[in-house]
Amino acid sequence: MIERAGKFLGFSGWVEDPAQPGMPIGIEVLAGDIPVAAWRAEPEPGEEGRPGRLRFRIPRAALQTPAATALRGLKLPLQLRLAGGGLLESQVPLPLLGDMVDAVAGAGPDAPLPAGAGPAERAPGTPEAGSPSPGPEPPAAIAAFAAPAGAGPVTWARAEAGAPAPAGLPPSTVTAPAAPPAGATRAPTALLPTDLPDPPAAPPPATVAPAMPPAGAAGAPTALPAADPPDLPAALAPAVISLPVLRVGPAQPLPALPASLAAARAAAAALPETAPAKEAGFIEAFGAVPGGPLWLFGWMRPEAGLLFPCRIGETALAPAGMAIAWQSRADLPEGAVAFAAALDTAWRPSGDRPRPRLRFGAAGQAELRTLGTSQFLEPAACAQRLAAGAAAGLQGHYLRPLLRLSAATNPWAPDAPEAAALGLKAHVDRLLVVPGFGALVQGWSLSPAETLQPRLLRLGEEVLPLVPHSLTRLPRPDLLEPAGGATALVEGAGFLAAFRGQATPEALQEASLRFATPGGLGLGHRIAAPQLRVIGHSAAPEELLQIYPGLEHEPFFPDLARAVAQAALAGAARAEPLLPLAAAPAALILALGPDRADAALLLAELGLLAARRPGLPPLVLLLGSGAARATALAGLAEIGLPAAVFALPDAAQAPHALPGILASLGTERFALVGPGAFPNAAGWEALLGALAAPSPLPLALPWRGEAAAPYGAAGLAAFAWRRAEFLAWLAGQPPLLGGMASLAPCLPAARQALPAGAAALPGRRRPAGRLARAVDRLLTGGGGG
Repeated sequence: MIERAGKFLGFSGWVEDPAQPGMPIGIEVLAGDIPVAAWRAEPEPGEEGRPGRLRFRIPRAALQTPAATALRGLKLPLQLRLAGGGLLESQVPLPLLGDMVDAVAGAGPDAPLPAGAGPAERAPGTPEAGSPSPGPEPPAAIAAFAAPAGAGPVTWARAEAGAPAPAGLPPSTVTAPAAPPAGATRAPTALLPTDLPDPPAAPPPATVAPAMPPAGAAGAPTALPAADPPDLPAALAPAVISLPVLRVGPAQPLPALPASLAAARAAAAALPETAPAKEAGFIEAFGAVPGGPLWLFGWMRPEAGLLFPCRIGETALAPAGMAIAWQSRADLPEGAVAFAAALDTAWRPSGDRPRPRLRFGAAGQAELRTLGTSQFLEPAACAQRLAAGAAAGLQGHYLRPLLRLSAATNPWAPDAPEAAALGLKAHVDRLLVVPGFGALVQGWSLSPAETLQPRLLRLGEEVLPLVPHSLTRLPRPDLLEPAGGATALVEGAGFLAAFRGQATPEALQEASLRFATPGGLGLGHRIAAPQLRVIGHSAAPEELLQIYPGLEHEPFFPDLARAVAQAALAGAARAEPLLPLAAAPAALILALGPDRADAALLLAELGLLAARRPGLPPLVLLLGSGAARATALAGLAEIGLPAAVFALPDAAQAPHALPGILASLGTERFALVGPGAFPNAAGWEALLGALAAPSPLPLALPWRGEAAAPYGAAGLAAFAWRRAEFLAWLAGQPPLLGGMASLAPCLPAARQALPAGAAALPGRRRPAGRLARAVDRLLTGGGGG
């Protein structure tokens, strides 16, 4: 707890660690989210109070560090946190960094401290008294780029290493530095933000690093061995890139990583592709995420800093923007670090063994190459490798943004580090998978600070992106308690969303939905099995209307309609034989719907027909979903005719099941009676007569009371035809979802003449549903037949 804070008194209060009572506790001073100083709370002899609680007082002098002075002009808010732990609460308002840090005499109010200077002189490499021991020192190239991104739009320009950034440079112009005197050695060039103060002499690790000793002095880090690179290309020298910023609460605005990568990618277009290569490291593993960045892992000499333009590819090199997190590794050459990086680029690995190479640096000479042992990672492995690297010691200003980017774009990534602390919550109430289209999702999400939107749906190994303009927000008053009573929050907590992909049922394993905020915070939600349904298997197509009540008016409906109809057609084509039949040149086919009474009545009527008219052709029964197998088999036993039985998902789709059935039985002519249709005596005679004297024209029975017309206004009841002409007609028909029950299907206008009085009586017909009618209207061009 911070009890007192002032411009001259510094900070005072108490801390405790229940896991290690009485032990020293490290405290970090943060400017925004950037560590600028550190302190160690020590137990004092004779101290009274609660056991294990340590008092601390951080004087103003402890904040006079190079890192703090470099950021003095940015007006960043100060806060304290335990080393490796959470923020300390405060009983009083905390001052800004500029109020606590002194300006360097003679250098202007916002100038950085010179390398090696500090509030008190001490031997190089000696940590400040009372501060924790510093971590391992990074290479000089990383130390030079350890300054965090600052306020406002960040501009990039060429700067000489060791020279201060140009003061007062307008965001729209950059002047190339003057050429060095003849014979002088040019310092390495790099891209630096021009509207930020000079970088501190040391990075901002968890503890304050000692001041950097002068070059050549004992203890000074070894410079990277590299030849003096030539100047930047003329096309790049005047280039200035404005990076958008993302405001996060009351803190100072920081650049959003995706926008920064995109800006660096734009700058990379000016980098040369044919410069002589200079080895700067190797790519040990790489992988791409659909809809996300390219990820690289390996080691390098970071000559261009932590965020820079580059080129990547195998033969031709595509422009890219790259941001890295780094860590020291004992097995690497001096001056090199291990890295994990995200790239914004159009290049993606292709082929069986992709071997990319990457060029970066001022003249595009520094090169990272792949090895024979380099791994091509799947998206899940990319997420696991980045998370493992962060746990093993990756660091740098872009580590947290990289973790955020992974959490927001990779469905296999763990949640963003801040997701739990910020109270992000999400749930999926229903997931309807539409094979060939994707899925519709209904659920809710809560986020107190920023809107939490669904972005990516993972079905097994397939990643489905959100369909543009499909996201709809709904009120969810039932979530008032989980939302902490925030009425405004629950007004838009519910959502409906559509996701596009193949969604192959055979490939379905676990399903998860990835959410993200505009600021890049990612949250994953694993969808439980009871919430998942597959259209055509565990859910009827009409259930889609429960998620989108106005589905037929959605912009993505045409694609969904075709997918649903194709799925119905594919299901009918997979008719399963239940009772075999050797051969049937002519067949009487009955499609039985789910109504058991209709099925029993039709079979009883057929038994009477067989008794009064011997020599009926073999029977074929098509049992739709829900039809009683026992009823069908009992009826066939009473009739005593040779018969075959097939099962299919929907008896109304019988015409689309016929091609395979007719081929398996060798049938050349047939009569089909649809579900819920009962031919009268004249109708049976007409169908049997068409079988006995086949014609290239179809014979169709109208429903009773309907005049014979070229278009079936109420769908197909029963018809007889020859196989060859039927298949030719069927090939030109759309895959109608309503099947024989739809208002749309029709036979050719040229038909056989009907005997007087021949018709079909309706039973308990199941009419086509609202969605089926909408699908069929769309697929037939809006007509009724």
